[in-house]
Amino acid sequence: MTLQATYQDTDAVGLSALFRSGEVTAREWVDVAIDLTEAWNPHINAVTVAYFYRDRARTSALEGERASFQGAP
Repeated sequence: MTLQATYQDTDAVGLSALFRSGEVTAREWVDVAIDLTEAWNPHINAVTVAYFYRDRARTSALEGERASFQGAP
């Protein structure tokens, strides 16, 4: 199963568990979300202003704080 398929087929609790366990990085999840947004937005026109560069920059902070997410829902 690809990372994109996992992202689409897994609920938020499952995605969080994969992040906390270290199987997937925050940057990987953000990149998948951006890829899906870019693929679907021309069809649904839901995103009018994208700050993808900012979203990618914020993932660095999450990676550094991974330990603090242990035990979180």
